[in-house]
Order: sequence, then C-alpha cells, then structure tokens
Amino acid sequence: MNYYKRAVLADFHSKLKPNKVLILLGARRVGKTQLIRKYLENAEEKVLQLNGEDVNDARLLEERSLANYSKLLQNISLLVIDEAQNITDIGLILKFIVDTIDGIKVIATGSSMFDLANKLGEPLVGRKSTLYLFPLAQQEFQQFENYKQTTENLETRLLYGGYPELTHYESWDEKKKSI
Repeated sequence: MNYYKRAVLADFHSKLKPNKVLILLGARRVGKTQLIRKYLENAEEKVLQLNGEDVNDARLLEERSLANYSKLLQNISLLVIDEAQNITDIGLILKFIVDTIDGIKVIATGSSMFDLANKLGEPLVGRKSTLYLFPLAQQEFQQFENYKQTTENLETRLLYGGYPELTHYESWDEKKKSI
C-alpha cells in the first residue's frame, strides 16, 4: 500500500505554531487522518490525540476551566482533535486552550467544512490557520507513476476521483463497491 506524500505537507509544517490552531478541512476519505499519522511518525512533541466522535474524548474537553485543561494537557505540546466538528462549543474550547496553555500547538480536523468553519470562525479569529485537503492531485500521483501509467489511469480518475482509498482497489467493481 502506497502512501502519497501530500502537497500540503510543507504548509502543514509552517502553519503549525505554538498557541495557534491548525484547522485541516476536507471531505471524508481524502486522507486527513493519514496525513496527521504521517506527521506524528516524525514528530518530537508529546502528543494527545482525541476524536470528536468518541463521547469519552469529547467529555474530557467539556469542562472549560484552566484546572481541567492544565491537568489534561500536562507535559503535552501538541493536541490533535480529529472530527472536531462533533464537539459542542469546539471553537470556544480551542480559544480557551490556546489562550491559557502556554506553548500548546493544536491540530483540529473536520470532514464537514461548513460545520467546522462556522463553529471555529468567530472564537478563533487571529488564532488559527486553515488548510484544505482535497483528493489526490496529479503531482501527488507522480511520486509512483510514469506518464504511461498516468494515461492508463486517467479514465478511472475521471470517473471516481483521486480519493486515496480508491488507489488500493484493482478492479472497477471494487472501486464501485467502496463509494
């Protein structure tokens, strides 16, 4: 299984700063979680990963107090929240965290661009950077393909798009069943 180095990776590194939130937005299945996993493989920060779809993780963030977040983020320099749009008041929570926990870096991902952008916009003015992750672009496919392979794969990509998961299926039937 190939991992496609994403074109946004350079921006990802440059926009991840202390006391700021890096928001990674994109449709489902474009590789947001994989991009973060790849980044974390080489990260030297101490990381806390939470998932907004996990009610236990969401509960950890409910109490908006310095005492709660200081305890939760003790010795943590990078907080990663996947599917952040599922957490009630996520914008206010992240604002409080980056304003009160010195040096913390935050990555928040979301599949629902509209929901996450609305929930984060106002509270995080001046405290966030946003990256959009789209399906794979041709420059990303070029890492593993030559011109002949690109030409052969053109019809499939036009029909199914450049979603990373689809590159792992050999037949048209497998691709159809996965979407």
